[in-house]
Amino acid sequence: MAHSCFCTRSCHRFFLGISPDGDLFPCGMFQGEPAFRYGNIHDMEPEGVARTVLFSGIEDRESKVLATCSKCAFFDLCYSGCMFHSLKDSKILETKDYYCAGCKMYFEHVLRRIHGDVSRAARECRVG
Repeated sequence: MAHSCFCTRSCHRFFLGISPDGDLFPCGMFQGEPAFRYGNIHDMEPEGVARTVLFSGIEDRESKVLATCSKCAFFDLCYSGCMFHSLKDSKILETKDYYCAGCKMYFEHVLRRIHGDVSRAARECRVG
């Protein structure tokens, strides 16, 4: 079970945004976007979301984007990032996260720091 939507593979399968009027969206970020409204909780069961055209479109988007990102060294950390962020710059859902380059820089920095700390600890263990 996913605990956070950001960088969760298939986030649309784990999270559901429900607006105060009962409208259902892939997540809270999409609330108010008519093109991303699944329906309304008063007219459909939450399980019915998976049978909507929008859900199928998100599944297609995920297949396309994950295929382009699967060779990335950080794929298992972000799974192409947040689909809402795809829309930020390009306005095209089928693109990877707008923040992809920044996330890569962050992950690289963290890995260098961890590698440095582990190497330093190993040297200290050998000396001590």
